[in-house]
Amino acid sequence: GQMQTAGSSMFALPVAGGGATFMEPTADLELSIECSGLDNMDLMSKSDPFVVAYAKDGAGQWRELGRTETIQDTLNPSFATSFTIQYFFERTQWFRFDVYDSDSASTDLTQHDFIGRTTELKLCDIVANQGRLSAELTRPGKRGTSGTLTAIVEEMSGTCDDVVLKLHGHQLRSMNGWFGKSDPFVAIHRQVGGKWVKCHETAPIKNDLNPSWPEFTLSSRILTANDKQRPILFEVWDWEASGSHQMIGYFTTTLLELETREVQQGALQHPKGKKKDVGTLLFESVRVERSHTFCDFLMGGCEVSLMAAIDFTASNGDPRQPGTLHHMQHGAPNEYEQAIESVGSIICAYDHDGLVPGYGFGARFPNGAVSHCFALNGSTDANCRGVPELLHFYRQAVANLQLYGPTNFAEFIRVAATTARSAQVTQENQQYFVLLVLTDGVITDMEQTVAEVVSASDLPLSIIIV
Repeated sequence: GQMQTAGSSMFALPVAGGGATFMEPTADLELSIECSGLDNMDLMSKSDPFVVAYAKDGAGQWRELGRTETIQDTLNPSFATSFTIQYFFERTQWFRFDVYDSDSASTDLTQHDFIGRTTELKLCDIVANQGRLSAELTRPGKRGTSGTLTAIVEEMSGTCDDVVLKLHGHQLRSMNGWFGKSDPFVAIHRQVGGKWVKCHETAPIKNDLNPSWPEFTLSSRILTANDKQRPILFEVWDWEASGSHQMIGYFTTTLLELETREVQQGALQHPKGKKKDVGTLLFESVRVERSHTFCDFLMGGCEVSLMAAIDFTASNGDPRQPGTLHHMQHGAPNEYEQAIESVGSIICAYDHDGLVPGYGFGARFPNGAVSHCFALNGSTDANCRGVPELLHFYRQAVANLQLYGPTNFAEFIRVAATTARSAQVTQENQQYFVLLVLTDGVITDMEQTVAEVVSASDLPLSIIIV
């Protein structure tokens, strides 16, 4: 878990497997975090806080949901990083938040000062409390609280378009008097329950009263909750190394006004209403681009095709011995068979022709030749008719070939890439390929494998390694 820059991360608790398939009622929520009154852990400056969010899984274990960005020198941070979570109406979902003072770029939490932790919070309590719930932070050895954390959730609905913005400041007020120009940056907030929640922050542009910030992209769900008429707040600040940033001015509008170009610029208002002319925020370009979902692609005719590559190296153990990975036992599928069945059956549902090219690697043939990419069916055409035939030829290969080695990936990845490249994908002929690799060993030709993956990185191909 690396520290993230401002953005959004995705987390969903899995539905328990087994039994009949059913549609469990859920909703997508965006979780944002604010803190206030944090303890100062630094001697010469204020704390540099970040938050680590945890969720309890089905086994009752805490799993890290993600981390916010670090905000320098503040005891009252409002984090731009948010988390998309699934709210299961019929479950109790527990969350916990730990706050740290960042002391380095390390991802090891022991290298940072621990400020405090919330109690365990139920997601349903946050939702029922008008989507906003505050909790005191405590830490061992300290009497009283070490600050307050507020969790804010909002339901996200509809499509997930991308909003591309290019902003420019004009004749901004200098906050440094005669000693220099401002170092402006823009903080963007969406409105939630009548209050503002920060969702993005640009980098500052140093010593410039007419800054042009680089183009950036935000999800419409994060910016407006897919409501183009919801107010958006743009704040322009003068960045200070101490963390005591000074607001130059602010402007509110809506995405609808920006997209239709009804609003192309906004006169900034002074935060205290004193000075009338503190500069202008120009919206050089505003684009709303459709971000297509998986369902959009499937409904548009995209075919998802499965390919499989299976490890036949000796590290799997002698298949004749019970307990080894390729051992065949009637009525008790081994782990390779389980993986082929569980992953393959899902992907093949989207495959129109039902053909699955099946390959093996790391086996020695009766003539002594070792192959790192061979057709499981022994033919020049590696296609198997669905998962049942793939399993049939897998079992046949285990019975007739010697497990050998080494564990080389490059050759079968090259074959899969050639298949994806030859598909000649067009708008009318949409195809996507998934290569399922089942293996037990360490990759022995890593350098060549990396080169093949890089070479295939522009193709409609995903690689799943189990």
